[in-house]
Amino acid sequence: MERAAPVLNRLGSRHHGYGVAPDDYAVVGGVLVETLQEALGDKFTEEVKVAWVAAFGLISTAMISAYPSQKHNDGPL
Repeated sequence: MERAAPVLNRLGSRHHGYGVAPDDYAVVGGVLVETLQEALGDKFTEEVKVAWVAAFGLISTAMISAYPSQKHNDGPL
């Protein structure tokens, strides 16, 4: 994650500039999981779901941490 953090921070800054709100990430994450479940069918196990939710959580947290209002907060939301 150390190598990815700077890239995700820049991506988060750009998304902030596009008007993406921190709460929007939860919506996108939910849609992502639903889409994966539909596409993978029986291969979308609970283990796969947990891994995707965790991965998206790390990514979105890193992106949101770049938002100006989040610079001094401990959490993403």
